[in-house]
Amino acid sequence: IGAKVKKPLEGIKIAGYVGCQTNRPFGIAGESYENPKYLDKLVETLGADSIPDYEKKVQCCGGALAFSEPEKSQVMIKGIIEAAYDHGADMIVTPCPVCQMNVEVYQDQINATHGTKFKMPVVYYSTLMSVAYGRSAKDAALNGQVIPAKQLEAIANK
Repeated sequence: IGAKVKKPLEGIKIAGYVGCQTNRPFGIAGESYENPKYLDKLVETLGADSIPDYEKKVQCCGGALAFSEPEKSQVMIKGIIEAAYDHGADMIVTPCPVCQMNVEVYQDQINATHGTKFKMPVVYYSTLMSVAYGRSAKDAALNGQVIPAKQLEAIANK
């Protein structure tokens, strides 16, 4: 993976958020269920700084509750984002489409309900790879972000 990096993601601190389903039911060979490191390793391989001690990396985002009990889901999301900010993260990366949508899309509602000022970009791991591999912002689908990943856009547009 590292051999293909053309534009290292230098200067970006990224929280690797695995979510609760990626490791289940069988896990990933050699990885801890409670503290998997594969996203941290990917982030570092792509030239960014990881947050290996990000304690919310396997917490459920409440995706199944988003429509039936949105208040509960949003409390879960709030904790995920707060922990990322507490560790100095510039953005969150995830392999899970439900987590990506849930954690990014509901930030405005959480801000209104809880008085927070969240604007944390949440991107797929493939988006990080696309930018690091030299693709344009458009090819990396950065225009589809609800919360712009401006640091990735800057690197993609170099």
